[in-house]
Amino acid sequence: TPHKIGWDTFLIHSLANSISEFGWAKWWVNPLSIGGFYPYSYASAVPFLASGSSQCTGIGMEWTVWLFGTLTGIFTIFFAYILAGAIGDDDLFKFLVAFGYSVAPGVLNFSTWQLSTRGLFIVLLPLFIYMLLKTRDSLKYVPLAITLFMLLAVTHHLFYFTIPVILSYIAVVIVYKLKERVKVKIPEFANLSFIGLFVVMLSIPFFTYLFISETGSRYTWVILLAQTYVRYIGILLIFTIGGFIYLSLKNNKGFEEWFLLISLICLAPLMYMVRYSKWALIIFGIVIAALGLINIAKVYDSKRGRCALAIIVIALLLSVSFS
Repeated sequence: TPHKIGWDTFLIHSLANSISEFGWAKWWVNPLSIGGFYPYSYASAVPFLASGSSQCTGIGMEWTVWLFGTLTGIFTIFFAYILAGAIGDDDLFKFLVAFGYSVAPGVLNFSTWQLSTRGLFIVLLPLFIYMLLKTRDSLKYVPLAITLFMLLAVTHHLFYFTIPVILSYIAVVIVYKLKERVKVKIPEFANLSFIGLFVVMLSIPFFTYLFISETGSRYTWVILLAQTYVRYIGILLIFTIGGFIYLSLKNNKGFEEWFLLISLICLAPLMYMVRYSKWALIIFGIVIAALGLINIAKVYDSKRGRCALAIIVIALLLSVSFS
């Protein structure tokens, strides 16, 4: 398009113009207004970024919106790449996560001529998860993770979805600390319980209507759930099934794998809040899908190697064409 698009874009454009004109956010009438938690207020991070970028560069706001979308789209690639590196030191895995996340329809949509608070959130979420995982290696990442969490809090209310992720991380850290003192070997058949637990957590809203904001047939909601996540994550969502089963049944899981598994189980009931959860779950869907594709790549050296390579290439091409 020859101009900016999206309802949110015009709203935030007007807020950014207000900051540039008056020198401060006139909708700040209470400290809670900064994060959009007070009536008639809006999360402030993106309006301030847009206003500051326009004033510093001398570029009009509409072209600032274009630059903002372009740059955040580029940053998406790098943030997803370093997150994948923190989960597994495998070049193909890092490439698949960076590629899949950057071309996912939900992410790609906000890399166009739009200015949305959700766009900045989904760009920064992989970086936050990376910082969270790195706090286990060095305490110097703690203030960075806290600062980034505060930035997410004033970016969009989607930051609520980071709370189950943080709690999952804390739970895994505690378990690992206990394992250092008490040697407990988990039997192999216990891995099946993780699949069962995920199904139970996913079924809770189905039977109780918890986290479902509208009435109607629960079967309609299941169909809507599938349609929504395919629409925003893309074709690679197919490989999340194999990736999740592999992750659940794998023996001797690493810290990062435990973190992914527990996070997915905790986020499962929230998946029915499709209006919001779809944005927070894109990165998890892509990471798990990459695990599924990596398993296909492992047979590359076997007699079926050419078939495995063809499946990966076709999957990546389909993901681009679908988006």
